[in-house]
Amino acid sequence: MPARTGRWRGLRLDLWGVALALLALVVFLLHGFGGALSRDLALYAYAGQQAADGVAPYVAVLNRAGPLAHLVPAVGVLGARAVGADELTGMRVLFMVLSIACVWVLYLLGRDVYRSRLAGATSAVALLAFEGFVLYATGGPREKTTMVLLVTLALLATTRSRWATAGALTALATLTWQPALFLGAAAALGGTLALDRSRWFRDLVRFALGGIAVSVGCIVVFWVWGALDELYEGFVGINSSYTDQPGILESLRVEPTIITEGFGWTTWLVVVGLGLLALVSLLWLVPAVRRRDLAEPSLMAVAAGGVGSALWSLRAFNGWGDLMVFLPVAALGFGGLVALTRRVLLPRRPRLADGLVLALITGGILVSVVTALTTRVDTLDQQRADVEAVFALVPDDATVVSIGAPQPLVLTGRTNPFRHQMFLTGLTDYVDDTWPGGIEGFVDDVEAAQPTFITMDHPTWYPFINDEIAQHYTMIGASDQFYWYVRNDVGEEKIAELQAALDYTPAG
Repeated sequence: MPARTGRWRGLRLDLWGVALALLALVVFLLHGFGGALSRDLALYAYAGQQAADGVAPYVAVLNRAGPLAHLVPAVGVLGARAVGADELTGMRVLFMVLSIACVWVLYLLGRDVYRSRLAGATSAVALLAFEGFVLYATGGPREKTTMVLLVTLALLATTRSRWATAGALTALATLTWQPALFLGAAAALGGTLALDRSRWFRDLVRFALGGIAVSVGCIVVFWVWGALDELYEGFVGINSSYTDQPGILESLRVEPTIITEGFGWTTWLVVVGLGLLALVSLLWLVPAVRRRDLAEPSLMAVAAGGVGSALWSLRAFNGWGDLMVFLPVAALGFGGLVALTRRVLLPRRPRLADGLVLALITGGILVSVVTALTTRVDTLDQQRADVEAVFALVPDDATVVSIGAPQPLVLTGRTNPFRHQMFLTGLTDYVDDTWPGGIEGFVDDVEAAQPTFITMDHPTWYPFINDEIAQHYTMIGASDQFYWYVRNDVGEEKIAELQAALDYTPAG
């Protein structure tokens, strides 16, 4: 493959990329779309529905991720509405397509960095082998999937010296999930120093201008939308003043399974991939190894991006989904293993080297298929059945207030009376400081709204509303991921019917 020229290469269709995209499609279809609709997934699905209705992000539902976390799912909602399909299914199909694009783009990135289609294919297959990536691919919507695609595209643009494009893509990734900025910016810094030090300042200026252009465009859109204050509040203000999150080391100390609950045993594949990338990057710095054509100088941009993400994770890490930002970098580590094997360890035994590489790729494919099949569930079917059974027993105008449980809102197309549904990691303090009358005033307004149902993901997490529920509501049961409470004034007979629908027997 030719040396880097600074131009976009590979504009002709590379059939390896097509084959890998088809492989990803098969893996994702094997995994299916029946994954449980958890609190966070439901929040983004609800945000997408509201954005599709024309309500600006942060106005319909307060969320601390970027505005694209609301707007991208809205595309899936609009597509589903256009063809008369289920809205959640529309969002999940869209995110599957985005995940397929992640695999394809990562192949191109690995191919270019290591000048090897085998290395690119290995990188792409490694991404497919990471359990968390597959879970979100068809079990979303989750903003991390969009972020992975955008940061991978940003890395590709960086390795090809398209600095303004890299800056724009980094800004888009940041407008999806803010910590993506640290990967993109660190990669740009590492890339400018590794690719052409004589132009590093000019290249960084171009990178910054690309990012600024996208950011200004976002501000203009929200200004026209009349939601500029809400944009600042949700994207910057709450995160800087109220959000309280531990770093990855503290998170692992308190909850050792915080990563494995999403990635299972493939957590170790991510760790190994990151270690391999670090090893290959350090070896590239050795002149004798570099002369063996181990990789392009752009490898250092990828490595720097990984370092940037690692430094942020020491500051804040909120769950296994936050590991997603490392996946493109970790996957490229396995591509580096291919380059290391073929050009440094076994340069004079190409058949043996290629045989080992093909075995590695085959193993990765088997892992991805087995992971897809063993993590396939149909929990969503039961969630849908529960929601349908409950709302079949109440009038069509029955209302719901979500306290950390937007699932019924998503599955019925209903609207929450309040923009606040999340109250953890500092958000209760935010509501207390900004809502008229504080958190007690919020509870008073919930009572005034007299919703038919209150749904909660974890009742013990929200003590501020316990008295309200104890006085006016009765538990009617639990669905997967959330609990139901119905207003007492629906009558004892109706309460009994609802409890029977959810197969719930009150204690005592």
